[in-house]
This record gives sequence, structure tokens and C-alpha cells, in this order.
Amino acid sequence: MARQHSTTASDWQPRLSFGMLRQMARAFGCVVTRKRRGKTRYGLRFRVGGDEYYSWSVPLGERTIPYSSRDLVENVLEEIRGDVKRGIEPLAAISPYLRHGKIYEFEKFWDEWIEQQEERVKAGQLSKDWVRVLARYGANGYLDPILHESIYVLGYEHMEALQAHLFERGLAPKTVKQVLTSVRTCLRRLARRRGFPPAPDIPETRQQTHIPVIPSIKEQHALLEAIPWRVRGYFLARGTLGVRDEEAARANLDHYRFGETAETDTWHIRAKGGRDRLVPVPIELAQWVRAHHRIGPSLAGTPLFSNPDSYGAAGDQRWTKSARRRQMLKAMKAIGRPGAWTPNEALRHCFGTRTAERLLRDGNRQQDALRMIMEIMGHTSVETSRRYVQLATESLRGALE
Repeated sequence: MARQHSTTASDWQPRLSFGMLRQMARAFGCVVTRKRRGKTRYGLRFRVGGDEYYSWSVPLGERTIPYSSRDLVENVLEEIRGDVKRGIEPLAAISPYLRHGKIYEFEKFWDEWIEQQEERVKAGQLSKDWVRVLARYGANGYLDPILHESIYVLGYEHMEALQAHLFERGLAPKTVKQVLTSVRTCLRRLARRRGFPPAPDIPETRQQTHIPVIPSIKEQHALLEAIPWRVRGYFLARGTLGVRDEEAARANLDHYRFGETAETDTWHIRAKGGRDRLVPVPIELAQWVRAHHRIGPSLAGTPLFSNPDSYGAAGDQRWTKSARRRQMLKAMKAIGRPGAWTPNEALRHCFGTRTAERLLRDGNRQQDALRMIMEIMGHTSVETSRRYVQLATESLRGALE
């Protein structure tokens, strides 16, 4: 059984010339034999970083094929030496042939990726709720079909097996797609390192298009008016700028730029996928920010939108997801429309649809409106923007009829 190595992959990035790599490859590994029940078994022995690793068979899916002859084991050794000669890390080159080796198991890199996402949460760049979701994928057994596979053998067939496993668990298509996309993101990050394989494609997961119910302009104004002024800032940001839930919740005051007047204020939104954008602030939102924050230098990490009713020494805590939801449900009930819309997305959906309506009404073609919606709302997928353009088109057609 191969010994587990504690050194990370990045410690083995080659920094050698081609000649040195070729010379190292010639001496890398050797053929070994052992007697068992009167039969001779052939294998390979490698020494990397002071540790020894042995290979007695070639993994083939869930099965293994023992080396049946010296010629076969020497051919495998030449393939491995060829990989080393091309600059692939020694551990990476032998990993696919180590039946019990955990050096390059997907589980190790998934856990490493989760830890990096947690660091981004601490830096305010990512939602902690999303990182919890990623952690649950492993804890709930969603990733079991690939957790103990080497990243050097993961291919499209493994992604298909993972998809089938998730459907067997009874997960919704949307969740299945999120799990597969998260796995691909993790593998793509690894692929940026030298010597690591490219990320495999993932199978398509079809899901029913969700067409949300959108408040009218009048209903949106009523919703915002029903929310007390002192806590309205977060909801104004969602309704007048269409920012995402977490983008508004984790925004800091130092991301906000005060202009000479409220009309010239701007906001640097730290958006999804690193697609940050600088946007002009609507006058109503700018007036709220100026009424609740002192113009000038601020302490780093001061929330742009805090919940004064939160438990805290200075009442300076950020809105929790549940508190935001409760406030919206209360406002919906106050205007006589309880349960009419999705509480956490109604304001953003309304902004996106009304913006698309305005762009189409001004004579823009659908494709132009689609591109502008993507830029305005910071979408990473054109399909998300197309939903708003589709809703706007149907709304305008109904108005004309």
C-alpha cells in the first residue's frame, strides 16, 4: 500500500530545464518483483521526496489489472517517465497507478477549495450561506461517486455517473446542475496550476424555466413605503438598482463614493463571479445613505446597510437572510398582498423587468436590450437576462392589446 504524502501539489512545481527533466526521468522509478504463492508478481517502485510508492496493478475503472509480465510493467514505467520528461510533477505522473494512494483524490482538493471559499467569506467577497451549501454537498453524500477518484482519471463518464447518482437521490434538476457546476468550478481552478489536467465537461441538466410573478411599479412603490424609513436602505438598493441579495447585504460603506451632490453618488458593487461594477446611485437611495451615514472617511468593514433592530452593542449588525425575509413578508401583508411574490427576489425581479420594458420601449432591439440587462444587473448567464426581456416583451404586448 502506498504511503500518503503530506506535501501539497504546489510544492512540486517543476523548475527544471528540459535536459535536467530528461535526465531525471531516466532514473525515475524501477521494476520490482516479489514471490507470492510460488508466483512472481511484477510492480513499480518510486521514490519522491524521501517517500516510497509502489504500484502492483493498473487501475481500470472500479477494477485493477495486475502487471502480468515484465514487458507490461516496463511499458508503464516508460509512459510515466515520458510524463515526467514533459514536466509533469512526479507525484502527478504516478498517481493514476497508485490504487490506494490518496495524494490526488478529489476529496482532498474539494476540502481545500472549501477552505479557500471560507477565507473569501471572511474578506467579505463571498456569501457564507453559499459556502455552507458547498460544504453540505460533501456532508450529504452528493459527491460520493467521485470523492475518492484521482483528479487525473476524472472524465466525462464520471460526471455522468455523478449526475445519475444525484437524480437517484431525488434532487431537483436545479440542485443537480448546481452540484455539477460547483465540481467543474473546483476542477477548473486546479487546471490553472501547472501539471494538472483540464477539467472535464459536465452533462447537460435540463430544468423547467421558472417565470416569476413580478410586482407592478405601483405595487413596488407600495412595498417600499410599507418598510420603515430607518431600515429601508437595503430594500431601496434591491428595488432601484436591482442588486443581488448578498451584494447588498455584505456591502460596506467604503464601497460607496459620495459625490458633490446626491445626484452624483456612485457605488462600487462587489458582484458575483468577481464581475465588480461601478454604478450611479438613484437619488432616493443616495438620500437614504446620506441621511444614515456621515460623509467622509469611514471605518473599514462598516456595513452600508445595517439592521438597527439587530442584537449588538452599537446596533451595527448586518441584515441576516431571515430578517430580510421577515421584513418583506411584513410589507407584503401590509399592502394586502401576502404571499404574492418570492420575498427575497421580488424587488430585483421587478427592477429587471421594468428596465427591460424601458429599453424595449425606447426602440432597442431585443438582443441589444439583452446585452444591456446583463451589464446593468451583473448577470453571468445570458439565459437569466433573457428571462427579463421575455417578461418585458409579454408585458408590453399585453399593454398594446
